[in-house]
Amino acid sequence: MANPKRVKIATTTGFSTGILCYYLTSGFPGEPHYFMIFYFFLFRTLAGFIIGISKIKSGNWAIHGIGIGALVSIPLAFLIPGNNEVGKTSMFFVVIILGSVYGLLIEAVTSQLFNAHRLAAE
Repeated sequence: MANPKRVKIATTTGFSTGILCYYLTSGFPGEPHYFMIFYFFLFRTLAGFIIGISKIKSGNWAIHGIGIGALVSIPLAFLIPGNNEVGKTSMFFVVIILGSVYGLLIEAVTSQLFNAHRLAAE
């Protein structure tokens, strides 16, 4: 069974990074579509939930957060359209890199700030 405190903190932090993701993209020209705003919140919250329930042995907390953040961001990267200033290929890699950063942030808040560490795999 996963640590319930860890799951709650990681999921809430994931949702918060979805808010951050939305505000960072608001600076781009044009208004983001409603489905994109939904995807930002969905995929960042999902990353937080997966980080919270994960029992993967990956060395330390930073590698764990970066890896899961990148993996969860791959489907989102395929959904993000490019624009005139940033091409689709560049945007694909930016979304994955930012997903890694958000994953690191989620894991740092969960493991280091709130001291809700992963349980060992059984």
